[in-house]
Amino acid sequence: MAIGDVYEIRLQGEYLGQVILNVFHYQSAGTADISEPLLTVAAAVGTLIITDVVPTQVESFQWLSSYAKHLVEGGAEATFPFTGGEPGLQTGEGLPPHDAWAFRYNRTNTTTRHGQKRFAGVPEAQALNGVAASGALTALNELADTLERDITSADGFSAGEILRPVIYSQFLNGELRGSVVDGVFVPAPISNPVSSVQYVRISTQNTRKIYR
Repeated sequence: MAIGDVYEIRLQGEYLGQVILNVFHYQSAGTADISEPLLTVAAAVGTLIITDVVPTQVESFQWLSSYAKHLVEGGAEATFPFTGGEPGLQTGEGLPPHDAWAFRYNRTNTTTRHGQKRFAGVPEAQALNGVAASGALTALNELADTLERDITSADGFSAGEILRPVIYSQFLNGELRGSVVDGVFVPAPISNPVSSVQYVRISTQNTRKIYR
């Protein structure tokens, strides 16, 4: 798994009877190729993220698995299950699945738009008139710090191995990025490094609205 390769991580959960999916992209950016199996990558990245997500979520939310795929032709894939599920840590009622904590992945350059991540399971007690309560901001800011940081040997990888969060873009103005080579279209997605991640607001994930 060479330096520069991109990995897709999909965290799957369940909330109020609805499947919840969050997708992330990381690029190998160290001085050594990633040597760990994809199952190890799925476990390391998934565990790192949900550890700081669950303090912001209501207990009726359950994380079920972390899936990793090496985004090259014929790339390997693996799924790491969270045995028994990983629930949110906040008690009480939660907002509907389409209401979410919204984060912005700030781009390094203008080759892509900024990235977005939205996490369902917002505790009702922490959302006051559509705004995060002051008591929730510490955990949300800690989550933003986790989402923007590199994954390194401190997280169980070998020395010199780094996975760095990126904004992964396959489309430009609604069309696939790429070019025609010898009469065959060859996709050419790009990866834009993330300069920072910040919590921005309580937002709506329209794709999570049933019967919309």
